[in-house]
Amino acid sequence: MTGTASLDPRLATGLVALGALLSFAPGLGNEFLGDDRILLGPRLEGVGWAQLPGLLRENYWGPVAVAQHYRPLGVLLLAVERLLFGELTAPYHAVALLGHLACSLLVLRLLRLLGFEAAAFAAALLFAVHPIHAEVMLTVYGQLDLFASLAVLVGLERTVVAHRTGRTGPQLVAWMVYAVGIGFKESAAVLPALTALVRGLCLTPEARGVGRWVTRAELGFALPLAIMLALRWPVLGGLTPPIEKTFAEGQPFEMRVRLVVASVGNALRLVFAPSGQTTFYGAMPDSLGGLPWREIAWLTGAPLFAWLSARKLGATVALFAVGWFALTVAPIANIVPVFVVVAERSLYLPALSATLLVGAWLALADASGRRRLATIALAGLVVLAVAVSWRVTHHWRTELSMWLYTAYAHPNNPTALSAAGGVFLNRHHDERRLTPRAEDVETADLFFSAALALNPHMSDALLGKAGVALARDDCRAALDYLNRARRLRPLEPRVEHQRRLCLEELRGARSPEGTDPARSP
Repeated sequence: MTGTASLDPRLATGLVALGALLSFAPGLGNEFLGDDRILLGPRLEGVGWAQLPGLLRENYWGPVAVAQHYRPLGVLLLAVERLLFGELTAPYHAVALLGHLACSLLVLRLLRLLGFEAAAFAAALLFAVHPIHAEVMLTVYGQLDLFASLAVLVGLERTVVAHRTGRTGPQLVAWMVYAVGIGFKESAAVLPALTALVRGLCLTPEARGVGRWVTRAELGFALPLAIMLALRWPVLGGLTPPIEKTFAEGQPFEMRVRLVVASVGNALRLVFAPSGQTTFYGAMPDSLGGLPWREIAWLTGAPLFAWLSARKLGATVALFAVGWFALTVAPIANIVPVFVVVAERSLYLPALSATLLVGAWLALADASGRRRLATIALAGLVVLAVAVSWRVTHHWRTELSMWLYTAYAHPNNPTALSAAGGVFLNRHHDERRLTPRAEDVETADLFFSAALALNPHMSDALLGKAGVALARDDCRAALDYLNRARRLRPLEPRVEHQRRLCLEELRGARSPEGTDPARSP
């Protein structure tokens, strides 16, 4: 029962659809998380229906941050949802559920078309309930990854249909959805490479030379890519992200290697055995401060597992899974410097490599006469995955619970500690209170102090300590923290604003020694 060959196709489709909807349905009532509050707040504040076309000429963050990304359709989608749904969170999450449903059904169809019929049902069902999809499903900004992935899957499916039928229409659709995908997020740019993988391993494996992998169909993706790059240049001032904003900036070669090992090793861990999930892994001091033993172990074990899979399952399915993972992880592996070390939202497509291998092993057990064992194993994995997904959904139900869980799961992550402190300090704004509660200020102070103990040069934590001092009406202490933050991040608007307020207050009073405290450096 683990493969579609032994299961009615309509029942298989229904079960995959049910898994896709069931896995994160409890998150419909979750709050906005992380960057949602920035993107749906200051970034898109004041944007009405008449201003939507103008978003196509703006960078992703607009005026609220340094221009790093050009994602015109992504920011357009968020703006339309904001206009339609306002502050109601459930409709945003419902959109994500429907997108995930479409992706899961496309995975099932694509695997059938590529000849992985026996493993298709189990692989698609496990993909539908995979806990690594939490960030894509429970954040609004994660929809960019979701719909970029949907475009990739549609493009692959249409390419396969065009090859099988000889018609040009499906291939034209593939080229058009490629343009749409990279308009949502840059990660969709891997579609041509994935079509080459599909062609060489599944569609024309008997061909020889370059023609086995690349045809005129793949060359047709060049036009939409060139158009997007041409649109990107004037918005960002170049084709690549500003390296000074990436983790690789100023790092020696050894640290660059550690970044790659941390990125790829954690990607492997998370697609096979997700744990301690979070929306922000930060600089990962455990992995980058010394030898990343855990990541090295995953990078060592993965080739061994792939080799064993090739021997038992056949070279095609193993090579496809390995190639799929390598191509979909490459954009966020820090080989080319990026803005994150690990981002779970970017592992939506790579998760298919793990579920395909597991599905193929279950299909092998099924074909070997161990159908009951295979069925029990699949059912157990699905129940476990749904339970983990629901657990993550519960931990991420609010901004505060998400950061508290992150601080618990990653105690050496100063960003998590600082962010949790920020929620305690600022949640009185959400409650329409004029001043924060004294107990919230004390708790925030503890979190900011813990963050600074791990990283004394963390500007956000210094700003938090300044906020705590201001809540205690201690402008002198606040100014000290603000000056330290100012040296780390010159001309930061938040620092300059709070510092100006402190200076105005302190200029009206003289210190006990008769000097003006506003002359702090």
